[in-house]
Amino acid sequence: MNSSSMIASLGENSRRYEAELRRFQLELSNAHEQELRLQQQIAGVFPQIANFQLAGGARLSDEVQRLLDQRERSESELREQLAVAEAGVAKHLQEMSTVSQEIEALVADVDRQLTVDPAYQQQAAILAEAVERCNEAAASYQELRDECRGKLRAFQTEPLYLYLKGRGFGTDRYVGRSLFRELDRWIARLCNFPQNSAIEQSLLAMQEANEGAQWQRDSHRAVQEAELARLYQQALAGTLLSVLQARLKTEREAVEAGKAQANAVHERLGLFVSKGDEHFAQVAELLSRQLAEMSDAKLEHLAGQTTTSQDDELVQRVRDLRNELDDLRLRVPFLEMKCRDTERDYARAKQLERELQSSGSISGSYSYCAGMNLDSLVAGFMQGALSLSQVANEVGSHRRASRPAPSFWSSGSSSGSSVNSSSRSSSRPSSSSSSSSGSSSSSSSSFSSSRSTGGGGFSTSDSL
Repeated sequence: MNSSSMIASLGENSRRYEAELRRFQLELSNAHEQELRLQQQIAGVFPQIANFQLAGGARLSDEVQRLLDQRERSESELREQLAVAEAGVAKHLQEMSTVSQEIEALVADVDRQLTVDPAYQQQAAILAEAVERCNEAAASYQELRDECRGKLRAFQTEPLYLYLKGRGFGTDRYVGRSLFRELDRWIARLCNFPQNSAIEQSLLAMQEANEGAQWQRDSHRAVQEAELARLYQQALAGTLLSVLQARLKTEREAVEAGKAQANAVHERLGLFVSKGDEHFAQVAELLSRQLAEMSDAKLEHLAGQTTTSQDDELVQRVRDLRNELDDLRLRVPFLEMKCRDTERDYARAKQLERELQSSGSISGSYSYCAGMNLDSLVAGFMQGALSLSQVANEVGSHRRASRPAPSFWSSGSSSGSSVNSSSRSSSRPSSSSSSSSGSSSSSSSSFSSSRSTGGGGFSTSDSL
C-alpha cells in the first residue's frame, strides 16, 4: 500500500459523507419548497368555494407563483454551478492521483538504480555506521551527562565554597590582606576547598569531553547524511521529477480553487436549506395572510350554503392538503437532524483526512505494510471507537521508509543526540580527544565532606 492509494481512500471517504450531506440538504430544501407549494394549492382552492375571495385575490396568487418559480430557478442555477465546480474538482483530483503515481514510479525506478550504484551504496554504508555509533553511545552519553550535571549542582549550593571560588582562592587572581588570607585558609580547611575544587574541575573536564565526543559523532553523521542526500538528488536530477512536481502543484492549486468555488456555492445553497433565502420569506408572509382568513369550520359553513356537492369536495380537498402539509412539517425536523448528523460526520472525515496528511503520517517518503487495514481504521474513527491519535499511531506503526533516503537515516539517529541538540551550541565545543566514557569513571567525584560516612563529602574539622 502506498501513500497515493491511502490519500485517495481518505478522500473518497470524505466525499462519500459529503454526498450524503448534500443529499439530505437537497431533500430538506425541497421539503421547504413543497411546504410553500402546498400552502399555495390550499389558497388556490379557497376562491372556488362559494365564490369566496381571499384578500389580494388573483393578484396575490400570481405574485406567490412568481416568487416560487423565481426561487426554484435560483436554486437550480446554484446547483448547476455546484455540479460544474465539483466535476472540475473531481477531474483535477484524478489528475493529481495520476501524477502522484508517475512520481512514485519514477522514484521507485531511481531507487532500483541506486541499489546497484557502488558510490551510493558505499555512502549509505558509511552513514549506517555513523548512525550505529550514535545509537550505541546514546545511553552512556546520557548517563554521564546526567551524572555530571547532578554532581556539579552540589558545587553551586555550598556558600563557603562559592565564597572562596568567587574570591579566586587558590588562583593567581586571589588577593587579600594577611588577616583575610588567614580567615580564607581557615574557611578552605572547613569546606575542604582544594579537594572539592579539584573534583569540580575534573567533573567539568569530563562533561566537556563527553559533549565534545557527542558533537563529533553528530557532526560526522550530519556530514554523511548530507552527502547521501547529494547523491540522491544527483540521481533525481536527470529525471522528469521537477516537471511532474510542477504539474502536481498546478493540479493541487486547481483543486483548492475548485473547492473554494464549491464552498461558496454551498454557502448560498445553505440559505435555501435553512429557509433563509429572500424568496421563501416573501412567499411565506403572503401565504400566511391569506390562509389565516379561512378555517376548516368556516369552509364547511360556506360549502353548506350551496346546493351542489362540488363545494363539499373542495372542502375535503383543502382538508387533505392540510393533512399532507402537517405530515410534511413533521418530517422537516427529522431531515434537519439528519443534516446536522451528516454534517458532523463529514467534518470528522475531513479532520481525519487533513490530520493524517499534514502530520506526515501519510507521505510519499513511506510505504505501508499490507497488513494494515486502513478501511477498518477509518470506520473505527468515524464510529467513535478510535481517536485521531490512535489512528495516526496505528498508521505510523505500519509504515517504513520506501527508499534509503536521507530522511530515513535521520529518523534512525540516536535518542541521545536529539536530547543534547537543544543543550549544546551549534559550534564545536572544545574538548579532549577522548570519547564519552562510561559513568563509572565519575562515580567517586562528588562534593566531599569528612562527616559523611559513605564515600567523599564536604570536609570539616570537628576541632575547629
